[in-house]
Amino acid sequence: MSPVFIVIALALALRIMGAVAVDALDSWVQAARWATGTTFIIMGAAHFTPLGRDVERLVPPVIPRPALVVIILGIWQIAGGIGLITDVARRVAAAALLVLLLLKLPANVRVARKSLRLQGRLATAPAWRIPAQCLWIALVSWSGS
Repeated sequence: MSPVFIVIALALALRIMGAVAVDALDSWVQAARWATGTTFIIMGAAHFTPLGRDVERLVPPVIPRPALVVIILGIWQIAGGIGLITDVARRVAAAALLVLLLLKLPANVRVARKSLRLQGRLATAPAWRIPAQCLWIALVSWSGS
């Protein structure tokens, strides 16, 4: 399932929980913060599964040691996700995730334009991938506030 759909479904579920019983989730920004942070943790953890091998092939050829890059990006996403849901590190984590998203944008455009495959399927087309990247930037910015 696409991470965008995961974060939306999770935000809705968390917001419902906040409306019903969980005070810590009683606002949209809190639900979005937890949903976004959790989704980044999941996406980062995926870098350490067989999917990570596919992700290595998506790293632009001009960047050396793609396996190391994938490990660093996975750790970056996990740490950013954890930081996003903690009050102490939220703003720093949001800034770090925004830098990550901006750094990954050219690679995401390249993946989509070159019709590269991820887990045997074509990567998302630019018409979807770029707006999705903008959504992530907006979610992280909002969640980090």
